[in-house]
Amino acid sequence: MEGQHYGFDSAQLAVYNPGHVNVVNDKNMSLMFYVHDVLAEYDRLKQAIPGIGITSPPERRPWGAYSFWFLDPDGNTVSFIEKKELEG
Repeated sequence: MEGQHYGFDSAQLAVYNPGHVNVVNDKNMSLMFYVHDVLAEYDRLKQAIPGIGITSPPERRPWGAYSFWFLDPDGNTVSFIEKKELEG
């Protein structure tokens, strides 16, 4: 399997091709990661992955979260949410 691994604080995201394994086409899943600095991660991803499918740029959400959203290669939503004090 070929793929990429991206590190974010104490978490890691692996994006890979599952090969001959059938995957569902339903997009009823979302991954959410807390990060120290949403703008820094946004800039880092845009530079590291040209053409990344940003679905919502960094902004303050009505419920108070400061986040941005993008699509993984399978079309699943991934959210990065700013949390200044991460628990270790």
